Amino acid sequence: MISKRTHTRSRHTSLVLCALLGVTTSLTGQKHRAYSKPTRPAIPAVKAGDWPRNPIDAFVLARLEKAGLQPARSAERARLLRRVYLDLTGLPPSIADVDTFLSDRSPDAYAKTVDRLLASPRFGEHWARH
Repeated sequence: MISKRTHTRSRHTSLVLCALLGVTTSLTGQKHRAYSKPTRPAIPAVKAGDWPRNPIDAFVLARLEKAGLQPARSAERARLLRRVYLDLTGLPPSIADVDTFLSDRSPDAYAKTVDRLLASPRFGEHWARH
């Protein structure tokens, strides 16, 4: 009887040999997914067509609708700012930062804040710990 260790070693040896020889099919004869060209899936149709802001949101919403759930309402601007500060720098925003963000009514205010935080040294300091 072949031990489990011998079987694992022989399978590993077979896979290494296949890789060295350029074999792109699996042992069952099917082409491995790593060698197939990725295809873009069709964007799913959703009931609440006004909620998705981008194609990824449509996939999320389709899964929520399938489970019988509704998306959560949008967070308040101050709460959204606090979340992005804590995520990117590990620190809460200062009162001045909150006031500046709340007074900026441009549609790209959030994107500008994210860009500023990503360029700040605090972002690097926060993530250098990991």
